[in-house]
Amino acid sequence: MTDGLCKPGFERVAEAFSKNFDSKGEIGASVCLTVGGQTVVDLWGGVADPKTQAPWTRDTVSIVFSCTKGATALCAHVLASRGKLDLRPARQGGRDHAHDAGSLLRRAGVARSGEGQWTL
Repeated sequence: MTDGLCKPGFERVAEAFSKNFDSKGEIGASVCLTVGGQTVVDLWGGVADPKTQAPWTRDTVSIVFSCTKGATALCAHVLASRGKLDLRPARQGGRDHAHDAGSLLRRAGVARSGEGQWTL
């Protein structure tokens, strides 16, 4: 049910990926991991469209939500551990008193306005 590449040392990733189909009801998915610029896992499986049973292929396009939250949290904690980011809540609120911790929240008020411009 799955296809692709899994280099030695990453077999547990392939096992977990397959388990999603075998026992967790996954319909279709893919995962690709790179380490040091080299692809070590590139797996896909299942169906892309349950109505037509079209298979999930290496190039199937999908919608992802919240895929950067984990990476952002990891980076924020690394920066905090190095004293580069203050995760303590600010005593004063409002957009005129932005703080590091508040910028990580959905309610931070960061919005995109135009080509490559971000505003608070």
